[in-house]
Amino acid sequence: MRPKNKLALATLIAMTFSSIGCGKKTIKDHSIFVTRKGADKVGSTKNPSSTNSGQTQFSLKDLEAAIGLRSYEQVRETMATLTRVDPTGQNISDIYDEVKTQLPNNNDIKTFLASHQVGITKMGVEFCDSLINQANLRSTMFPNFNFASTPRTAFSAGGSANLAGSMIDQFWGTGLSNLPDRNTAIDSLERLTDDLLSGENLNDASVTLQVSKGICTAVLASSPVAIF
Repeated sequence: MRPKNKLALATLIAMTFSSIGCGKKTIKDHSIFVTRKGADKVGSTKNPSSTNSGQTQFSLKDLEAAIGLRSYEQVRETMATLTRVDPTGQNISDIYDEVKTQLPNNNDIKTFLASHQVGITKMGVEFCDSLINQANLRSTMFPNFNFASTPRTAFSAGGSANLAGSMIDQFWGTGLSNLPDRNTAIDSLERLTDDLLSGENLNDASVTLQVSKGICTAVLASSPVAIF
């Protein structure tokens, strides 16, 4: 059954989606491996070595300047820009003050902790809550999804894939070489949608908004937003 409060929802999504967006960048044996396509963005790295899997290996030292983790202020301002939500709103300000020490305090990717992901996810919950609650804003950002309809209608006939794809495009961007595979991410978000709908009244339009907030949080709090 879907968690009924924001903290439980945030924890569920953080656990489910902490790996979404790692995509072509993973830390292993003190090195970072990226595909050759992703390596094109790292212009200053010297003497990379190739692996049999078609990846190029770079040392963490070489890539420290190329891959960074957003700090607490950067997380807040990035989410505000992507969602067009005022970061000075009371709910967002309160949660920011609450989780500030739980968010990254520098841009060093090696310092990333599980607690950072939970803090980022809690921020995502509040930004998405504000975004989805504003009818004009949500319809402007996601014009092809009917937030006013029941879940039975909204998430059927490709509706869940449409919403997931639209949120990915809005929050992750398009045409960037290091993004996770879009179709794989959409499939994962559709499975999350099914989980969030489990046990809910599919004829209650308010459930559509709640589930949409969950999907929004999963995309907004994932590493394509947290990592630059």
